[in-house]
Amino acid sequence: FYSSPSWDDWFGTDKFGRDVFARAVHATRLDITIGIVIAVLAMTVGSAIGVVSGYFGGWVDEVVMRLTDVVLAFPGFVLALVLVAAIGNSIPNVVIAVTVAYIPYFIRLTRAQVLAERELEYVDGGRLAGNRPLRIAFRHVLPNSIGPSLVQAALVAGWAILTVAGLAFLGVGIRPPTSEWGVMVAEGAPDIVTGVWWTALFPGGMIVAAAMAFQFIGDDLGAETL
Repeated sequence: FYSSPSWDDWFGTDKFGRDVFARAVHATRLDITIGIVIAVLAMTVGSAIGVVSGYFGGWVDEVVMRLTDVVLAFPGFVLALVLVAAIGNSIPNVVIAVTVAYIPYFIRLTRAQVLAERELEYVDGGRLAGNRPLRIAFRHVLPNSIGPSLVQAALVAGWAILTVAGLAFLGVGIRPPTSEWGVMVAEGAPDIVTGVWWTALFPGGMIVAAAMAFQFIGDDLGAETL
């Protein structure tokens, strides 16, 4: 059923006769969505924890940062791999596992911003006006500290796509027959030794292109923030 790239089948077909281009394009929706969802969830949870840690300080900050250090002791991919193996390899579980792996990055980043923001005069003004500490932290301090996290979210979206694809390639993430770039690369990798290079090359190229696109977006957001 293999067919090399041609005008009829731009990316060729795989061993089942499936059009690689159609599957790769269909997988774009899943992979891009997963990357964005992971980035948004990690930013939301991590920023919320980071603002509490940085604003209140004391034992709260100490506990949060020590737990964050423990999580950061494991590479993100390895932690996601362990979590997926423990909770299952469905798409929601993959999203949860990869999100947990990237939350600490946002905790540390937001905390660092909050430590500077909480010393400014508008925070003192909020206290004098009778606002509760949580209201000041989330209504006033967090919006002024979120800029760097937005830049980080764009980068994390690209990293998440690579992580999800890597998990699928190892067989512990999303499984066939789902159209997903990592799954397609895993299915096409054995074909390379037989000269059928297109089944793995094109999905792999789309992984690289998507990750680079998010990196460029993050760079542009970072330049605007500065």
